[in-house]
Amino acid sequence: MDLCLDADKVPIFQCGSDLLQHSKSVLQKDIRNLEMLREMYNQWPFFRVTIDLVEMVFAKGDPGITALYDKLLVSPDLWQFGERLRSNYKETKELLLHVCGHRFT
Repeated sequence: MDLCLDADKVPIFQCGSDLLQHSKSVLQKDIRNLEMLREMYNQWPFFRVTIDLVEMVFAKGDPGITALYDKLLVSPDLWQFGERLRSNYKETKELLLHVCGHRFT
């Protein structure tokens, strides 16, 4: 698993996204693993703080603004990359909220 080795070239949320995407594959194998992740979140201080920091980054993100920037500043041949990042952002945010037990906004 390659987790955010070159942070100056990757959006900050992508590091958390990589971690949570790995968690998603674990959940697809057995949905009971969601309860294990929730238990880890509730009982392991380091895990909780790490997930809370990632959640804070997601709370500050606005995919709508990045889509506008794409239209105004990015070459159309690169729009697909931005769409993929926004899709990953949304999917990871949903998984993050499931693990934390927080409500969707």
